[in-house]
Amino acid sequence: MRNVFLSLGLAVVISSTNGTARNLFETSHRSRGSGPGVWCVVFPSFPRVVVNGDSGIPVLLMEIIKHSRPLFAEIALKYVRDNPYRVSRDPIDYLKYLNAMAGALASEFSALKRRMDEFKIGQLCLLLSTSYPVLDDTIDGHFARRSEQSAFKLQICTARGLWKDNEPWACRCVMPSPKEDILLHLTLTGGPFFRPFDQPLCTVFSTIQPPFHYDNTEQRSSDGLRPEVLTAAAIVLASHAGGFGGVAFPTFLCELLFELGVSERGKMMQLLRDVESAGWETRVVPFL
Repeated sequence: MRNVFLSLGLAVVISSTNGTARNLFETSHRSRGSGPGVWCVVFPSFPRVVVNGDSGIPVLLMEIIKHSRPLFAEIALKYVRDNPYRVSRDPIDYLKYLNAMAGALASEFSALKRRMDEFKIGQLCLLLSTSYPVLDDTIDGHFARRSEQSAFKLQICTARGLWKDNEPWACRCVMPSPKEDILLHLTLTGGPFFRPFDQPLCTVFSTIQPPFHYDNTEQRSSDGLRPEVLTAAAIVLASHAGGFGGVAFPTFLCELLFELGVSERGKMMQLLRDVESAGWETRVVPFL
């Protein structure tokens, strides 16, 4: 990236940390006693992905790629071209292809992020459709975006921090909606070949630091988890265990109890006789 700027004749300050160059700006202004000034123009949304027609890619898959962030779209296109889908009349074959693709992409996407604590927070927010504050105003721990919907000017004042439209501004991250970034939701929320966390969900909830607000529950995680928050996220994770075609109810129940910390993973539960007689053993829970 430095070489790109230098080739344009632009001076560049490189930092070896996750901090921002704003600290240098503040120090300079403090020494001169300057007032507020425009720090930058923020563009919070993703540019639209333009993909040339490719007759070898199924229409549905192409639509998924088009409605994803450019980085994910590029990686997905490479996967599809390296592993072309062989047309089959059996829809199960298509689901198997999508599941394998999602697992491969999820591993590649998650490997792009190195700040594991913030990545876990981002994963929780993705499951709960909520937002979270970032203390250093950088977004590099997960695939979040700024909460604003349109471009805006960000001002900086040495004594009062960052301002927007003559009001104090605080960075808040949100997860893109499925309409904006569908591959994010189809891959990093789990599947048969990828788990969003390396521990049960209940353990992740209890160990996440620092505590943060769930905007849709009005409760801090440090105040004790509301059972419906944990249960809702666990249900989503468990429903993804079988992939896009859904998961058999016994497997779903097994995964749900694991995420809630009730049983070990892979330990099947013996269904009650009246549950078996009602046919629940053969029912399928959809991909939520």
